Amino acid sequence: MAVENFFERPELLAHRHPELFAALQAFFNLDPRHPGASDAGKSGDGNPFVAEQL
Repeated sequence: MAVENFFERPELLAHRHPELFAALQAFFNLDPRHPGASDAGKSGDGNPFVAEQL
């Protein structure tokens, strides 16, 4: 239920359970309150699962 609320009701979860919200935010590397503002996908193609070439 926590993960479901993280994605469907992020504002409420962040308000009621800030530590849980922070843990899920770190785990998923995104903030569902601000779509597109995460560090995921910095490989340039939008795919968070493709490692950057060094």
